[in-house]
Amino acid sequence: MLQHGTETGTDRYNVVCGGYTVQDENFDGVFEPNSMVRVENMKYMNEGGMTLPSGSVATLGPLTGGAVLKSPPVADLGPLAVKQEGLVVGSWDIKLPSVPISENKPHISEVTLTSNFSLIGRQVSLSFVCNS
Repeated sequence: MLQHGTETGTDRYNVVCGGYTVQDENFDGVFEPNSMVRVENMKYMNEGGMTLPSGSVATLGPLTGGAVLKSPPVADLGPLAVKQEGLVVGSWDIKLPSVPISENKPHISEVTLTSNFSLIGRQVSLSFVCNS
């Protein structure tokens, strides 16, 4: 990992999200309308050719399906060497939307959670779909 000086390469850093955990508010595994969910344990990797500098920011967004992010971004991810993996220290709370009740049939609604890394003014976004 680069400590001081310069670094050269054929490619810049490239952050990718390696996944995260989504937990419902009462820990029963059911994502109910009008409830809170928590996203945590986000893994990220540097698949580029240069060290990711410190100061990067991780957040979620944009969210779809009426979900609302209730937590601020997690700031100042540390530096990450080429081909290394990191873990975001922090979590995000999301309020799921209220939806009409489906009588005598299962309720199905979709919200898309998108990881978003700000890399010194550059944006990298990846999407995962969470069915509730």
